[in-house]
Parts: sequence; C-alpha cells; structure tokens
Amino acid sequence: MNVIRKLIGATLLCVAMQACAGEQSGDEPFLLQFTHGASAAAGIGELKEISLPDKEREIRIWVGFGVLRTDHLLRLRTTQDGNVLGEVLVHYKNDLSDMGPEDAAEFRRSVLEGCINPREGSESNVCTASYRRQPNWKTIYKKLVKLGILTLPDESVLPPPEIDITDGVAMVVEVREGAQYRAYEYSNSWARREPEAVAATDILQIVGKAIGAADGT
Repeated sequence: MNVIRKLIGATLLCVAMQACAGEQSGDEPFLLQFTHGASAAAGIGELKEISLPDKEREIRIWVGFGVLRTDHLLRLRTTQDGNVLGEVLVHYKNDLSDMGPEDAAEFRRSVLEGCINPREGSESNVCTASYRRQPNWKTIYKKLVKLGILTLPDESVLPPPEIDITDGVAMVVEVREGAQYRAYEYSNSWARREPEAVAATDILQIVGKAIGAADGT
C-alpha cells in the first residue's frame, strides 16, 4: 500500500469523490471531463473520438484529479506486430493565479525538472515524464490485463461504500480497441472490499510504480 499512500498524500481531490461515484454524463464517468484539457494540450485527442486500426488497442489510466498538484496519465498502446508502446504524461492546470507568482514559478520549475516536451494548452499544461531506463511497458501491460483492466465495471455498479471519503486518489480508465470504446472510474478503491475494488487497487499500485520510476517523481 506504500504507493497508494504516496499518491493519496500528494493529492487533494477537487470533488467529494464518493459522492461523485456513479454521477455520469450519459455513459461517461464523471471524472473523465477533467481529462479533456490534458488530452488537448498533449495533442492526443479524446480516446472516445479516435478509431484504431484492427488488432491495435490503447489504454489510458488517469490518476489524481487534485488541486494544484500534478496529475498523471499512463498511456499504453499495442501495435499490430505485438509491441507495446508506453508513456507517462504529467499534467496540471494552466491557471495558477491562485498561487503567488513566485510559488507558481517554482511549481512549474519543479514539474519540468523530470519532464521533456512541455506543451501548454488553454486549460492544462502537459509534459512527458523522462526515465533513465524505460519501464518494460509490455510487462506492465500484461500485468494490467491479467488484473482485468479491460473488463472491470464502473464503481457505480458496486454497493454503496461503507464509509464516505472526501479526499484521496481517483483513477479513470479508458480502453479503445478498434471501434470499441469504454471508460470507468474508481475512487479510493483501497477502502473497499469488493473483488473489483481490490483489482482496481492492484492496478493503481502498478501504475503508481511506473509513475514513481520517472526521473522527476
């Protein structure tokens, strides 16, 4: 649980997470709306709007949804020849006016220390996490698939949580395979006992380790 605790300690959620569970716009997880600015800034588009060639798959795992803190996206893409491409994107809101100028400058500097290819968008700023040694993306991908990342249901189908938590860490998963797309979310899955939530926590652990291996984290 050390990775989960580190993520929780670095994140103060912008909404009461358990209250938002199940509050969706159509079939879209509630928190997915907070990723659109980062997708635009990164130039990768919204996954639900993108079609992939046959035998290709893309998984996006968004972690964080905090106030002033950096959030992360682990992006994995399988190719037709069986390779797995991966990257971690670091993103944060463009408007830091609620911080003092010096604090905002220091915040940006600290983020960019471990990043390459910074991009500025209208809502979010994004950069690509750098690694002295690239993770084995194929191994990570296989572990996530084994945990059921492709088929987990949205947290909203589970029974109401036993406790209400208004801070912590949240995860939104998007999966695109050819013309098929789905997305789901979990917040503070570590506090739940259902098998689906346990799997979500294990997924978050793997993602957290990949994020933590980057130079600037």
